Amino acid sequence: MPEASAQTILGLQLRTSVHNLTSLWSNEERETYLLVPTTEFPLSVDESVWPQAFDWPERSDTTADEELAHQLFENFFYSVGGPNYCQFSLNGLELARLLPPTRGHVIAVGVQTELADHLRTLHGDRFPKLSPNVVTSAYLLGYDVCDSRFRSGLMHCGVDADKKVRLRKKFGASVNRHGLFDLLEVAVRFAAAIDELVPEHAPTLPVSLFAFADLH
Repeated sequence: MPEASAQTILGLQLRTSVHNLTSLWSNEERETYLLVPTTEFPLSVDESVWPQAFDWPERSDTTADEELAHQLFENFFYSVGGPNYCQFSLNGLELARLLPPTRGHVIAVGVQTELADHLRTLHGDRFPKLSPNVVTSAYLLGYDVCDSRFRSGLMHCGVDADKKVRLRKKFGASVNRHGLFDLLEVAVRFAAAIDELVPEHAPTLPVSLFAFADLH
């Protein structure tokens, strides 16, 4: 199991079912972008890797997704072009735990506490104020590594083939079944490495990803 550390939860989202994700990745894209190309269900804070339920291209009834989100979250809003995170409604946590995996998954995104205020300042009101107790109701999926706009340097940042080989040799054995790091300290080291290789996205930071019910 991934090892949790002191994290501040920035907010909650409703993401598409993990079983939709395998069709997003061609073999070429897996080789180009994933640290471990054989990762079965790549999960990420980055919404281009793991879309919100409303963004899933083959989902015909987005109205049902929005109705569900309004039941789950007390301050639900959806907008394109930036993070949009929510907090639970009165019965939201109970609903999240009972949500069938085919309908999607409620996830929480967190960062090390000292980084939370910086991100809230950067993104304005897109992150609600959440109780620290939220994370006690969730389990850690792992750590992604993202820039300040949540583009993943772990899942969505192609580098030259020779650099990719070096990254895989150094970090490939440290990712879990979802392509995330189990240990924060490893995510910190990867962030330093990707900052050096792709300085235009620096500084990147470890971002924790939590779920409230079994994904499968």
